[in-house]
Amino acid sequence: MAMFIKRMMYGLMAIAAFYVSQNAYAITCVGVNAQTIAEMGNVPDRGGIGASLGTYTAAPVGTPWTANCAPGGDPDPLIFIRTGGFGADPQILLPEAANNRYGFRVRYNGAVVTTSSRITVGSISGSGRQTYTQGGTFTVEVVKLRNDGTGITPGLVLLGQAKFTNNSVGYNVYARISSIAAPTCTVNTGSVTIPLGNVAGSSFGSVGSVSTTSAAQNIALSCTSSPRVNMTLQGTQAAGGPNTTVALTGAGGAGVAQGIGVQILYGGNPLVVNSTTPTVVSTAAGASLNVPVNARYYRIGAVVAGRANASPTLRFDYN
Repeated sequence: MAMFIKRMMYGLMAIAAFYVSQNAYAITCVGVNAQTIAEMGNVPDRGGIGASLGTYTAAPVGTPWTANCAPGGDPDPLIFIRTGGFGADPQILLPEAANNRYGFRVRYNGAVVTTSSRITVGSISGSGRQTYTQGGTFTVEVVKLRNDGTGITPGLVLLGQAKFTNNSVGYNVYARISSIAAPTCTVNTGSVTIPLGNVAGSSFGSVGSVSTTSAAQNIALSCTSSPRVNMTLQGTQAAGGPNTTVALTGAGGAGVAQGIGVQILYGGNPLVVNSTTPTVVSTAAGASLNVPVNARYYRIGAVVAGRANASPTLRFDYN
């Protein structure tokens, strides 16, 4: 009888050991469905098809996040998967429809996330209440895909999800957009008068000398969607003067001063007349933009007293 009992105990112990080895399992975690958001605001549409309209970095909300994890052997990885509709380009996410005017290119630590990407962005190795973070850096680029088609509804756009192995969402990656629209600008100042006063011809030195620079006069613009604004000085170049000198009104006529031209300055530098390279006054103009300009006389030859007025035009272009 004693021998029989020992054999039975031995058999039960062997069975118990086999059962445990067959049911070893990994940690499983339940995330909090957290958010990381690329705040875009008003995105200016200022490019052609294929143009990048801006790149924005996603910021996590309320980190560190917490997850409840059941004990196990192996760590529970957190895998990021892109979501949404996709077109022919596997890099571009179409947020709402196949004919979206705009799409998103998502990058994690600089690498593009495609339709088939499964990126490990972290893991949890402990059980119980555990903390986790975004892991790396997500950036979201807005790309113009077409001139027609469907725009993007303002608000949150889901770009992808980081999930644990049990399909629990650790966090969602969003873009938040207020609008995507072509920029506009309006010049509110129709004209400015810059007084240079009465200047004695004898006050000029040699050719190339200048009078005292005037006080600045502001040209006011109103813009939307943060456009890039360029300025060009248009007019007639003074004969015999450098390309930064505007001819006097009625130059060569009776009663008009001779040997003098006018320079228009921005940022302390004279503008080139009819330049093919515009001067940048803002790379992302706000709702109100003031452009300060100055003027001065420039000696181009023998000075003869007379009227010394000029009426050039400042042209503003935006995109």
